[in-house]
Amino acid sequence: MPPKAEQPPARTAFLFGLGDELLRGDHADLNSPYLARILREFGYQVVETRVLPDDQPAMVRALREASQRASLVLTTGGLGPTADDLTRHAAAEAAGVPIEFDEATWQWVLAWYLDSKRVPPESNRRQALLPRGGIALHNVAGTAPGLRLALGSATLFCLPGPPREVEPMVERELIPWLRAQAPDEECRHTLRVFLASLSESQFADEAGPLLDRHDDALVGVTAKAGRLAVTITTLDRTPQAAQHRAEALQAQFVERFGASVYSLDEPDLEQVLGRELIARGVRVTAAESCTLGMVAAALGAVPGISAVLDETYGTYSNAAKTRTLGVPSAVLERFGAVSEPVARAMALGALERSGADLAVSVTGVAGPDGGTPEKPVGLVWFAVAWRGKVLLAESRQFPPASRERVRTWASNWALHALLRVLRSV
Repeated sequence: MPPKAEQPPARTAFLFGLGDELLRGDHADLNSPYLARILREFGYQVVETRVLPDDQPAMVRALREASQRASLVLTTGGLGPTADDLTRHAAAEAAGVPIEFDEATWQWVLAWYLDSKRVPPESNRRQALLPRGGIALHNVAGTAPGLRLALGSATLFCLPGPPREVEPMVERELIPWLRAQAPDEECRHTLRVFLASLSESQFADEAGPLLDRHDDALVGVTAKAGRLAVTITTLDRTPQAAQHRAEALQAQFVERFGASVYSLDEPDLEQVLGRELIARGVRVTAAESCTLGMVAAALGAVPGISAVLDETYGTYSNAAKTRTLGVPSAVLERFGAVSEPVARAMALGALERSGADLAVSVTGVAGPDGGTPEKPVGLVWFAVAWRGKVLLAESRQFPPASRERVRTWASNWALHALLRVLRSV
């Protein structure tokens, strides 16, 4: 039986990740945190997130329960062409409607294959099945159309599983729907602040009252390897008033965190850095030990970076530091590879050999072995040199959680160090 048409609490949401692979731990549910952040910007409270197996009866029970507890139910996954992709069938059963082949949806699937000059297997016809009364959602990044369907008094959105397919569908289908549901007297405005070289706890300590919750302003933060994204959402009676409140709060964050702020619109630190280097015509290079190419790879992801980047240096051993960058053997013997003098010498050597204007060096103990009481795992030294002079030399003790995490933190710190010096000269 379909759920009773009882009115669930307004602006509440229930999120499901669907698939045996999530329960086995083969893949993490990356979609629910992303969706929760989107919903928060529109004033929705997520009452629960849950992972379900590829089991139709279990899915039907869960969908019916969720429709009683939330006004919006979102699922990700289970929209593929195989027999264990059961989301459409479970949605139809939960709503008490038949499932039917939809020719228009099939044409979408066909067009996806024809664009790449392929013929879809017969199994892909499963992706054109649609519960009666449902609305197919166009997938611009894959073959699995999404679905919107009334589920009792709730609205159900079924989205694909891969994040690269989820995000475009959210932008094209879910967000416009959320905007359309907002009361006429309510106007929201969302702005962001992107910061680097801060831990989430350090950010929280320094932000203080700026993170306080209010009915008309909500601030959220997500952190990953030293990069933080602050989302500011304000509510007012007119678009102009909501925008003004958001801009005022954004300005407070910029004033509070100063050089830690690297952008107000672009989340990718390497893109911000690369564009500023290109715009100013500043030639750049990097000398890397523990990160061994991660800084260079990040720079290489920037379109047009070849205009300001000729070469970088991966010098892992002491011998390579001396041979390639000219770091004196006596300095290495006296201070060790992970030290301020070596970081300085690496940056200056990279400048001299490349002819660049700006250079960053990274040398550290990534672990899990090699640490000492004086130089524990996670200790990394950085230096940034500008036209023959070192303008920044600093160390950072990263949490020794894993080798890859230390290297990722160090790479992000190095990129931000380059940007801080670039903006200061």
